Amino acid sequence: YGITKKKKLLFFGPNNGVLTWLIKDFGVEEIYISENRSDKEYLPFGGKIDYAPTIAKMVLVENLKSLTIGREAKIDEIKTLEIPNGSIVHIDNFGLCKIKGSLPLMKEGSRVRIDINGKLIYATFCKRMMSLPDNTYVLYPGSSLTFPEFGLVRGNASKLLDLNIGDVLNWSIENENKN
Repeated sequence: YGITKKKKLLFFGPNNGVLTWLIKDFGVEEIYISENRSDKEYLPFGGKIDYAPTIAKMVLVENLKSLTIGREAKIDEIKTLEIPNGSIVHIDNFGLCKIKGSLPLMKEGSRVRIDINGKLIYATFCKRMMSLPDNTYVLYPGSSLTFPEFGLVRGNASKLLDLNIGDVLNWSIENENKN
């Protein structure tokens, strides 16, 4: 648990790499390792018996040093994850894949070649996926943070293609729409 340099955000979570982006994007002013847990990475019902009470204590104190539930940590004690660009980082209930990375500049309607798990898929680049015909593979600027998204219009791309979090998409513009 700790507090960020930028925006002074309080944060709390397991030391398993989940805090990588937060620390990278916001920096760390103070960071502590909780010492009241028998299992440092996973605790059954942790939200009830560890997370909620600890977060409540964090909000109520004037400074985190006054909490007696952990010790001050060095930043190199915090586990980090290196997630390659193109990695699926989230799949929503509709089978839409949120992808780490950024899209190259493309024109609406451009055909995009996507290689994933040994499969070759052709998708259409668009800004609004529901404007395209059903069962069209699409690559578009996402609504989650700034992550691009890959999906199937009114279909479930992740189920159809057996995609999972951690799979990596590689894409290239096959042909640029001239419109």
